[in-house]
Amino acid sequence: RVSHNRMLLGFTRNTLCKRNVRFPQTRLLSVSPSVRCQQVTQNPINTEPVASSPINPESVVVPPIITPDPALLPNIIGMNEAEIQAAIQNLGMEKWRVGQLWVWLYNKGIKNFDEMSNMSREKRVKLAESLKIDRGAIETDQLSSDGTRKLVVRFGKTDKVETVFIPEPLRGTVCVSSQVGCTFACKFCHTGTQKIVRNLQAGEIVSQVMLLKDLLFDWNANGTRAVTNIVFMGQGEPFYNYHNVSKALSILTSPNGLAISRRRITVSTSGVVPKIIQYGKDFPGTGLAISLHAVNDELRSYLVPANQQWQIQELLEACKNHPGIGPFNKVTFEYVMLKGVNDSDRDAYTLVSLLRDFPSLVNLIPFNPWPGVFYESSSTETIQNFANIIQEAGVPVTVRWPRGRDILAACGQLKTESEKVKKGSCASSSC
Repeated sequence: RVSHNRMLLGFTRNTLCKRNVRFPQTRLLSVSPSVRCQQVTQNPINTEPVASSPINPESVVVPPIITPDPALLPNIIGMNEAEIQAAIQNLGMEKWRVGQLWVWLYNKGIKNFDEMSNMSREKRVKLAESLKIDRGAIETDQLSSDGTRKLVVRFGKTDKVETVFIPEPLRGTVCVSSQVGCTFACKFCHTGTQKIVRNLQAGEIVSQVMLLKDLLFDWNANGTRAVTNIVFMGQGEPFYNYHNVSKALSILTSPNGLAISRRRITVSTSGVVPKIIQYGKDFPGTGLAISLHAVNDELRSYLVPANQQWQIQELLEACKNHPGIGPFNKVTFEYVMLKGVNDSDRDAYTLVSLLRDFPSLVNLIPFNPWPGVFYESSSTETIQNFANIIQEAGVPVTVRWPRGRDILAACGQLKTESEKVKKGSCASSSC
């Protein structure tokens, strides 16, 4: 009807009558033209626009602006350069900005994107809306009487690991964890009493180093460094988390970032044989340490469960074939000294016979006690005698005297209260 009325607006009333136009308002189809004109007169076409009702602003529903939950954003800490490139290209940013971001994150140690002063605000906002910089949180920070420092670092809501910094006159060593808990339950190790919860992500491994650099004000790349060395000797079996450990190693050794020298990094393993060769190929020049702790399979299988799968001879063969092994890159064999268990003269001579055929170094570790353990450390006299036998046989030996015992930060003393959440339960305190 509306469209029909619009067609008639340009005609006068008489013209419409003469043309015998049929109106929708009437059904008198057989009446005379005069009657039709009367009908038109009674129902004139309204050409005035219909006034709309005023709009109440309070009744207008505006869709909310959805702000992404920061917890759900991808964490840029732990991404390699290829992953960062893919992330920023999705934001319309140039490829060359990967290097720019890398320097800000790992060389300058920024904590948020706003600190990137040579990048436009528009780009910083885009980054902040799409990515996060998450290094975890320090729950406790303990300082030993000997200067050793131990952090409890939390990732997510409940997962915690311990990280230790050991200062020395010519170097500063960070001992990082690779798992929450541990895959193996070595009898003499406190971490072994904590069941495995999960593997740490690459970013969570790197973050342990970054958090300590924050505390030590160690982001001045041109000055003397506080953090010079890194050892993977904290909680967990690194080679059972090789994907994330290798990714973390690539970030830690990147020359444009943290730039830790490969020869200042050592990864310790309980003896996961298949990864020993791969590690040597992937990271030539880095150190390898083996948690040996016994000289025969019977005792080692009891103390170190990994020996039940990869026994001593198979382990030593893998070490002999470790790529890059040589006079300046010896394989370190860690040996905890347990009173009356593995500290006899015979044990020392047997150890020499196992290691004298290839470049190796023995690192003797006085046992560090922890709550509930029944082992005791060998006496200082016994340790010195054991070391002398090895040294006189031509195998280099050192003693790792305890650091941080008073805060349970020494070798074999690390443990957190994190537990694996069972299916159907909730780790949140609000549940």
